[in-house]
Amino acid sequence: MDVPVCSEAIKAVDVNAEKFWLVILRKAGVVSKRGRVVDEQRADIFQNLGVPELEFRLSCQGKRENGGGQDHVARAQIWLHVAEASSKGDYIADLSAATMYRLNPFLPKEKRFASPLDSMRDRMDKSELTNRPCTNERCAKGPDGTRGIIESKHPGAKYCSPACRALANRGYSSLRAKKVARRAILA
Repeated sequence: MDVPVCSEAIKAVDVNAEKFWLVILRKAGVVSKRGRVVDEQRADIFQNLGVPELEFRLSCQGKRENGGGQDHVARAQIWLHVAEASSKGDYIADLSAATMYRLNPFLPKEKRFASPLDSMRDRMDKSELTNRPCTNERCAKGPDGTRGIIESKHPGAKYCSPACRALANRGYSSLRAKKVARRAILA
């Protein structure tokens, strides 16, 4: 069996198997993002233990669903459990209401859980990082020749554009600082 290719048996028990196959291989540490096998021993473990376990668990889940629609959350738990069991280490994390977002790689986009990163992104969007003036004293890109406005939402942004940053830092290069320091030592 070729590890980077999803087996027909798993495709038969889960309609999303092809989408999640590379995800489980990456999470198990078998392949790189480009689909190349990076750990032969891990690939053997996954092929001999993980694939049969995944197939068995997904077929049991199909029987529990009894011909109805797929329970995406239960199936995502199976995919995640097998990925963690096949990866390095001996710890399989429990899922709680706060950590259900860990199932997101194995869920369709419309069924995904909110992640802590989502709330952080929302806070960044609503923060007071808007309408900050450029810190370059020579900047005149704003209305009526005033300082420009920083459009980046990153809290560390200081300048309204790369050109403005270059203008502000002109003459303050590390090479010039070394020359000034050398002159001060010699004097």
